[in-house]
Amino acid sequence: MKQKFCLLAVLVLLFSFSSNADFNKGADAYSAGDFATAVKEWQLLAEQGNRTAQYNLGAMYAKGQGVVQDDQVAVSWYRKAAEQGLAGAQATLAWKYSTGRGVAQNIQEAVAWYLKAAEQGHIIAQYSLGVIYATGRGVLQDDQAAVAWYRKAAEQGYVDAQYQLGMKYAAGFGVAQDEQLAVTWFHKAAERGNVAAQFNLGVMYATGRGIAQDNQVAAVWYQKAAEQGHAAAQYYLGVMYASGQGVTRDEYAAGVLYHKAAGQGHILAQASLGWIFSTGRGVKQDDQTAVHWYRKAAEQGNAISQYSLGLMYASGRGVTQDEQAAVVWYHKAAEQGYTAAQYQLGGMYAKGQGVEQDEQAAVAWYHKAAEQGKVAAQTALGLIYATGRGVVKDYKTAEAWYRKAAEQGNANAQYNLGWMYASGHGVAQNEQSAVVWYQKAAEQGNVSAQYQLGLRYYNGRGVVQDDQIAAVWFHKAAEQGDAAAQFNLGFMYTKGRGVEQDDKTAAAWYHKAAAQGHAEAQSTLGLLYANGVGVERDEQAAAAWYRLAAEQGYAAAQTYLGEMYANGRGVAKDYKKAEAWYRKAAEQGNVSAQYQLGLMYYNGQGVVQDDQFAAAWFHKAAEQGDAAAQFNLGFMYTKGRGVEQDDKTAAAWYHKVAAQGHAAAQSTLGLLYANGMGVERDEQAAAAWYRLAAEQGYAAAQTYLGEMYANGRGVAKDYKKAEAWYRKAAEQGNVSAQYQLGLMYYNGQGVVQDDQFAAAWFHKAAEQGDAAAQFNLGFMYTKGRGVEQDDKTAAAWYHKVAAQGHAAAQSTLGLLYANGMGVERDEQAAAAWYRLAAEQGYAAAQTYLGEMYANGRGVAKDEQTAAAWYSKAAKQGDSKAQYNLGVLYANGRGVKQDDKVAMAWHRKAAEQGDFLAQFNLGVMYANGRGVEQNEQAAAVWYGKAAEQGYSAAQTNLGRLYANGVGMARDYQAALAWYRKAAEHDDALAQFNLGWMYVNGLGIAKNDNTAAAWFRKAAEQGYIAAQVNLGLMYDSGRGVAKDYKAAEVWYRKAAEQGSASAQFQLGRMYSDGPDIARDYQAAVGWYLKASEQGHATAQTYLGLMYTNGRGVAKNNETAAIWYRKAAEQGTAIAQYILSSKYAEGQGVEKNDVIAYVLISLAAAGGNKNATEVRETLQQKLNSEQLEEALYIVRTWKPGSPIPLSTKSVAVSEL
Repeated sequence: MKQKFCLLAVLVLLFSFSSNADFNKGADAYSAGDFATAVKEWQLLAEQGNRTAQYNLGAMYAKGQGVVQDDQVAVSWYRKAAEQGLAGAQATLAWKYSTGRGVAQNIQEAVAWYLKAAEQGHIIAQYSLGVIYATGRGVLQDDQAAVAWYRKAAEQGYVDAQYQLGMKYAAGFGVAQDEQLAVTWFHKAAERGNVAAQFNLGVMYATGRGIAQDNQVAAVWYQKAAEQGHAAAQYYLGVMYASGQGVTRDEYAAGVLYHKAAGQGHILAQASLGWIFSTGRGVKQDDQTAVHWYRKAAEQGNAISQYSLGLMYASGRGVTQDEQAAVVWYHKAAEQGYTAAQYQLGGMYAKGQGVEQDEQAAVAWYHKAAEQGKVAAQTALGLIYATGRGVVKDYKTAEAWYRKAAEQGNANAQYNLGWMYASGHGVAQNEQSAVVWYQKAAEQGNVSAQYQLGLRYYNGRGVVQDDQIAAVWFHKAAEQGDAAAQFNLGFMYTKGRGVEQDDKTAAAWYHKAAAQGHAEAQSTLGLLYANGVGVERDEQAAAAWYRLAAEQGYAAAQTYLGEMYANGRGVAKDYKKAEAWYRKAAEQGNVSAQYQLGLMYYNGQGVVQDDQFAAAWFHKAAEQGDAAAQFNLGFMYTKGRGVEQDDKTAAAWYHKVAAQGHAAAQSTLGLLYANGMGVERDEQAAAAWYRLAAEQGYAAAQTYLGEMYANGRGVAKDYKKAEAWYRKAAEQGNVSAQYQLGLMYYNGQGVVQDDQFAAAWFHKAAEQGDAAAQFNLGFMYTKGRGVEQDDKTAAAWYHKVAAQGHAAAQSTLGLLYANGMGVERDEQAAAAWYRLAAEQGYAAAQTYLGEMYANGRGVAKDEQTAAAWYSKAAKQGDSKAQYNLGVLYANGRGVKQDDKVAMAWHRKAAEQGDFLAQFNLGVMYANGRGVEQNEQAAAVWYGKAAEQGYSAAQTNLGRLYANGVGMARDYQAALAWYRKAAEHDDALAQFNLGWMYVNGLGIAKNDNTAAAWFRKAAEQGYIAAQVNLGLMYDSGRGVAKDYKAAEVWYRKAAEQGSASAQFQLGRMYSDGPDIARDYQAAVGWYLKASEQGHATAQTYLGLMYTNGRGVAKNNETAAIWYRKAAEQGTAIAQYILSSKYAEGQGVEKNDVIAYVLISLAAAGGNKNATEVRETLQQKLNSEQLEEALYIVRTWKPGSPIPLSTKSVAVSEL
């Protein structure tokens, strides 16, 4: 900044000359390099007060041009010019005070002179003030003031000011942060070569701050700054070349740029150089050079380089291997919080490499790294807490660290977390969660996780069992050399589970595992060689493999080797060696070895014969379920050999062995287990015993097993298997099986549904007297399913089974007698059969019997008894009975009226889907009967009944939608429900549908369609529809105008008591001419409507009395009817009655009441009333007017209108 300042000062010197001739002589001399003459000419002018000459003279003293250089003299001349207001002199003087050149340094004085110059627009002064305020030199630091002065200078094109203003906008210092404006000012400065602006503009483009992200443009600006030697720009441009962002990727160019920046001491560039030399990226790989650059950056405190230098020392790359030095550098980086270094340092302390082993220190450093998210450190911490190394063992803390690492994808942590879930250490045991974490680790190649995942798919632990997937994971682990996986994969090939069965491949995998010392694989190879499976048969090889496994203590191999010695296979026969190997296995609990050892003692082979030892070893094997041992032990107890003779104990063991062949015993044991008789109830055991007997052809067991499959008891439900077992027994004549087989054909369970087969099997069982089959056969004849429909035959079968006390049959016979189906109609007999079934608690019969009492059919009508039977059935959940009982309580029939109880029974029935109960429940909610009124709940229940097709519910639901009651108003939904009900001839729905078409609610107006729906409802006698249809004929809307048709429909409604229809009919008789005018008939109909409160009819009736039409003229009677209409708010009646009071016709004259009535008429919309009201008002004094207005204000439609007033009418004074 100092150099630029001086340059501008010279410019002022050169271009601020006055026009004075002497001044110009000085200028010419200065330009010619004759500084002495210039000084001479300007000295005279300066002494005369010429400020430009004073300023130039100061500049010459400052530079020593034509005079001895003297800053103090320079300052004195600058001051003279400055005091005369020369901006350049003021700015230069300020600079002198700022730097202490020729004057004592004084920042406050500098600020004062800068301010004078700046206020004159001096660009450098403005910029300098910006710097002073930004840094707080000599003034209070003030970013806003700094921004203001930077802006002034920037707007005059001062490049440094433009850059500084950009920085302020970028950081939001002194101005609201605005990255777009920052970019704008950086652009201005950068385009004029400001290197810092060029670099920052590159940053803005690279990061997309204030401008669309554009790496290419960023690279351009970095390049410009880099070419001017800007170290950071060189580094970042290098990064772009290294990554190919914004430029073609060129690692060599990146290295060159890193070198330039590193040479200027740029730390990141030095670190990057270290990295590229260590990796050979863009340069020839050179560990020594890498170490050189890492060291430079490391010595400046760069943590990455310190860590990298530690790695180089630890590995001996580029330096002599030195773990202590590695620890030193790791420490430096670690103390700066660099996680990789902290982790490595933890490892060094844990292993005692380069430092004395210190597990607590290791834990501390692992903690630091782990808390910053270093995955490897988190995993290491998990292991430390799980094993208690350097800390107290803590599975929960271990789990927490494993989880952190696992969630970031660390395979070892994922495996360990899976193990914790599998074992329940630190977390609740959860196989599904274990599988999730094993899967994550396995997919990253973790061999232990792959093996564990294979096991879980094989066993169905935490996942659905799947041999194919199990084999896949075992294969992955096996290929990585895991012996257990190799063995399991061999097993999969042996069994053909999840892979195609292949003994050779199995043997190959067993060989791999066996070669690693896997005992079970060695034993299995022995079996393969002994039997020539997958390998050539070789008993010597078999014995050799058995021996390898046996010597590792593998019990199965010890047993097999014992058998080889006992039988002389692959080795010389030797009972003693056989006994020795059997004993080793037997003592480990191997059941085969125990049995064989028992035989050896029983037979005295290899040992002294001893029944007690024989019995003891048989007992051990028998307790493990060995059938041969159980049989032999039973025999020992029977004979008293080696044990005290005991038949009960013998019987117990024989029961065990019965499972192996005695059909009757097997079937009986099945019954015992199924029913918990003498043994603990166990349906699985029962099914197992039944199966054993059934497979031997035992019919009862076949039937029982069929039932187990049909009901899913002890076995998975399987109708096909049930049918198969039933058929086997049925074909042997088993009646239960025949019945069950009939049911399966009837229901299509396990077989294709077939009524003929069902009937045939029911018939077979029925003929053997099976009641259920007889009932079902009766049903088949009733419905004509599988047999020709025949009510008489049905009744005959029902009679057979009913005679056996079969409640359903008795109830069904009741129905037949009640309806005369297959029997002569006999309601008393019906009631008798219902009673028999009802007394057995058969709910349907109780309901039917209740209905008989409720309606007096077959019994004397008795609603209390009806209620009692309904109650019995209702308590059993019979929905029809619940509904009927609800109706009785709602209406107080046979029971005390109680809406709450009615509500409760309706709800029970409704919740079972009874649509009548659902509807009634909706009505009760809508009306608040037995429950707080709730239109939303009403809508819900109407909806349930409506969805079952109940038209009344559909209509009510439509009404709720149309009115927005209990739900948002929805005319289209209303239309839909009305239409459903209307199509079922619901008159109210038809009327409502017509109404919606008339008014265009939710649908386009259509009078024709409206009339059609009104007609449908009207023809069903619906009064409102008849009235509306009359109106449509009367007006010709939707139908051709037809007064006679209108009169017909009005009359239908009028005769049903419709006031509206009565009025319309009166009007037609009064007005004519399309029907014969008949004033007396008109009065008659008006009177009927009026007596029902029809206000318009009351008005018209008043007119008839006023005019003497159809009745004798009578103003008093007319006034009575006018008043009735007026009190309902009818404006025309109020208008007419007002005139009656004004004139005293039929009433006592009263101007106040006349005014009240005319005011009410005017408020009601009567156009003539306003003018009359003004006339009447003139008749009232203030008191009367006040009273009248009070009455008008307080009167409500439906309330009486006063017959008299407190004040007296003016006209009567």
